[in-house]
Amino acid sequence: MMERFTEQNGFVRLWDNAAKAPFFWSADSTMLISYDDPESLRHKAEFVKEHGLGGIMYWEHSHDPEEILLGTIYEGLYGS
Repeated sequence: MMERFTEQNGFVRLWDNAAKAPFFWSADSTMLISYDDPESLRHKAEFVKEHGLGGIMYWEHSHDPEEILLGTIYEGLYGS
């Protein structure tokens, strides 16, 4: 799915440092697509631990068939 939003299709991956989250932007279509990746989920896990929160949400698990995002969450919350 991510391959649909590559530079060859007019999208550029950018990073919002305030939100600690990536997004794709296409100037041609003026389309913005936000998403989570392992880097953003590591930041989320750190935020959850720092603030004693109960968990993390990401959208959508069916788009993580190799469970890379789920593994990142687990490692971020329970790993060393």
